[in-house]
Amino acid sequence: MKKDVVLFFDLFDTLVKVDRGYLEAYFDRETDRLGDIGFLSDSVSTIKRLVSLYPELNGHGFVSDIANDYEESMRKSLMEVPKKVLKMLDNLKSAGYRMCIVSDASYTDILYWDESPLSQYFEKTVFSCERGKTKPRLVQDAWVEMGFPETCFYIGDGGHDELMGAKSVGMQTIKAEWFLNRRLESIYKYTDFYAKTPEQLVYKLKNDEFKFYELKGVGDAMSYTYATCSTERHARRAQQMLISEGGVLSEVQTTDRPTRKKTDVLYINGMELEVRPLIY
Repeated sequence: MKKDVVLFFDLFDTLVKVDRGYLEAYFDRETDRLGDIGFLSDSVSTIKRLVSLYPELNGHGFVSDIANDYEESMRKSLMEVPKKVLKMLDNLKSAGYRMCIVSDASYTDILYWDESPLSQYFEKTVFSCERGKTKPRLVQDAWVEMGFPETCFYIGDGGHDELMGAKSVGMQTIKAEWFLNRRLESIYKYTDFYAKTPEQLVYKLKNDEFKFYELKGVGDAMSYTYATCSTERHARRAQQMLISEGGVLSEVQTTDRPTRKKTDVLYINGMELEVRPLIY
């Protein structure tokens, strides 16, 4: 049983994929610029706000028609959850993991949450529209509300600085790549681990494979060298880098908790060298 381990899940683009159709581009534009759009109380108010900014939306019909399209897209995403996601959550809940949802979501986005097959799996939901704040601060609030768990993972696609928020309270971060595969520097530097499929996430959690690799050795002039790596590929690359800098590897071991805050950095001969596999 994993009762002492808490899993924090992002919702959109991690557990469900949303297709807002012609509205998608407009929501994407406003995600970072408009803090208030996610706090509006209903779909009509949200669409009125978008129309005031983008009058061309009027070409898609009356505000009420566009609002209905918006509501339907969100209903569909929450009610038609991919079977692989439900199977993943069922396996994790059966194994005893405690789970919490953390999501930047408007009231319209979560209108059908209680009816969604997802709702049965989560001990707590932390939605931005109900808290008056967004990620990354929302992630920190979720950690507090789940009782300051010492062993916990945040699982998300990396949007909205969520992984940065998770790292700020000591969570280990897993980048979910089954819907989106963002390759951005702002996400990469806060990612500890990767899961390409829901099945891989379950397997690695159950088999305790989300571990860090700690390397210790000696650099030139008998100075100590070390690195904490997030994957085996990073660890192999760190060893190559150590040797190329004239160092000697003395020890490699795995650990649940890294001894240093910075991961995938090789400290050798007074330098900090970023560790990246040759093919990323």
